[in-house]
Amino acid sequence: MSYTNLIKETLDILDLNITFNEICLKNESIKGRICQVFSGTLDYAAHVCPHYEGEEKEAIIRWGFTSCLILLNDVSEYQTHLRLKKRRFFCQSCNRSFVAKTSLVEKHCSISTKVKLSIADLLRKTTSMSEIARQKKVSVSSMSEIARQKKVSVSSVYRVLKRFYEPKKINRLTFRTYLTETKVVDRLLAYDDELKSGYTCYQDFLYAVQTRDFARFCALLDEDFCRLPTYYQTTIGTFKKYKNEIKNALELPYSNGPLECLNNHIKVLKRNAYGFRNFYNFKLRISLCFGTILFQENRKT
Repeated sequence: MSYTNLIKETLDILDLNITFNEICLKNESIKGRICQVFSGTLDYAAHVCPHYEGEEKEAIIRWGFTSCLILLNDVSEYQTHLRLKKRRFFCQSCNRSFVAKTSLVEKHCSISTKVKLSIADLLRKTTSMSEIARQKKVSVSSMSEIARQKKVSVSSVYRVLKRFYEPKKINRLTFRTYLTETKVVDRLLAYDDELKSGYTCYQDFLYAVQTRDFARFCALLDEDFCRLPTYYQTTIGTFKKYKNEIKNALELPYSNGPLECLNNHIKVLKRNAYGFRNFYNFKLRISLCFGTILFQENRKT
C-alpha cells in the first residue's frame, strides 16, 4: 500500500486527487496546543473554467499553488490538521484564476466536512454546545452555524448566539438603524420613567455588590423607593431582613458559591448518566471530573 492510500485511510479522505509524500507528518504548536499536521497536495488537470464555462483545454494553464489549513477529526487523541496545497489555474479566455475543488472541505471554509458531520451527530445528544465545541476544537459560533446548515433543531440557541455575536454593532429592525447595546438600552428606558427608575435602582445595587461596598449598599436601602413597582418593594424588604448576612457576604472572604456550583455539576453528571448503580463508581466519576475543583485553594480575597 502506498503512503498516500495509507494516510487517506487513516484520515478518512476519499478525494482521489489528494496525494501525500513520505515526510508529510509534523508536530506543530497551533494556538498553544501540540497538533499533528499532515501536508498534502491537491492537483488535477482542469478542463473547464467555472467563470467562462468553455471547454478550451489549451486556454487553462497551471498557475502555482495556494495553501490552507483544514481541521480534521482527532487521530490518537491529537488535534489533527491538514495543510493542503491547492492547485491554482488561470483561464486565458476570461483572464481569471480559480482554485482546485475538493470534497474534503467546502469553499472558503477551514473545517472539514467529516468534522461537521460529527458535530451534527453530537448535537442530537444531551451534551452542552460548549462541551461539543471543546471536544471538536471549534468555536461555539462556528458550531451554531454548522447546526443551522445541517438543519439540527437548535434554532433557539442559534438566535441567542446570533444576537450576541457582535454586540457592538447590531442591526435593530425595530429602530431601523444600527445601534450599540448602550444606545438600545437608553432608547428603551426613555419610553417609560418607571422602567428607567427601576433599572437605575437595579444597577446601583448591582454595583454595590460587585464592588463589595456595604456602606453604599446600606445607603441605597435608606432611600425612598415608593415610586418603584410593588415587586421591587418585596426585594428591598428581603435585603433589609437579611442585612447582617449580606454584610458578612460582602466583607468576609468566604462564600458557599463554589460549593453550590459543585453540587450543581454533580447533579448534572448524575442526570446525564441516568443514575449510578454503584455509589463507589459515582464518587470515582466525581473525582475524575471535578478533582481540580475539589482540591484547589480558595483564592477569593
